[in-house]
Amino acid sequence: MDTQNPSNAPKRPLLLSLLCIVALLGAILLLILYLSAGVFAGILTGSGGLDSGSTELWLKFILILAGILIGLIGVMKMWRLKRSGFYMFVGGVGSVLAVNEVMGEGTGNVGWIISGALVFLFALNVGHLK
Repeated sequence: MDTQNPSNAPKRPLLLSLLCIVALLGAILLLILYLSAGVFAGILTGSGGLDSGSTELWLKFILILAGILIGLIGVMKMWRLKRSGFYMFVGGVGSVLAVNEVMGEGTGNVGWIISGALVFLFALNVGHLK
């Protein structure tokens, strides 16, 4: 019978655990807010939201949604101490920022600062990822 000893499992540093929890909660909140904003904007304006037929609006919606989901998957992989999760998180954050800058009004300084701080702090913990 092959049993794994939990004491032999690699330990996740406290900072990495806290960062994963904060990033996971932030990504879920961002996903909920983003999806609800798209729905409620259509209800309030009476334009039908994304049903208005704007190809650019649909493209922006899909690209940002994909970036958020890639970042969320990356955080879950980093929780399991997988190094590929860091690169997925950076790609997801970068794609959301890039889409907002190119196709939208921009992210604003707060978005850049928070995103940059999270990437920097996760980068400090890359040595603990396999």
